[in-house]
Amino acid sequence: TKTLIVCVLAASLVYGWLKVFVRELLLRKFILAHRRHDMQRMGAFNWFCLFVTYPVLPTLASVIFNTAATWRMLFHALRNTGLKYVTAPKEFRAVNSEERALRH
Repeated sequence: TKTLIVCVLAASLVYGWLKVFVRELLLRKFILAHRRHDMQRMGAFNWFCLFVTYPVLPTLASVIFNTAATWRMLFHALRNTGLKYVTAPKEFRAVNSEERALRH
C-alpha cells in the first residue's frame, strides 16, 4: 500500500506539472498568438528553468501569499486595538456649511 500511495502522489505531481506546461503552450500558441510581436520571447533556457524549478514554485507561492499574509494580518490585529474602516469618498465636490446644516 505504501508503494501505491507513493505512485499515486508521484502521478498527481507529474500530471499537475504537465498540465501547467501544456496550458502555457496552448495559451501562447492559440490564445495569445495574435499578440506574439508584443510579448517577450521565452527562450529554451527560460523554459528549462521553469520546468526545473516548477515543483518548488507552487509551495513557495503558497507560503508567500497564504501563510505569510495570514501571519502578517494576525500580527496587525494583535498590535492594533482600534478598528478603522476607510472608504473612498463618495463625491468630489466640497460641501458648504449651509448644506451641512441642512443634512444634520
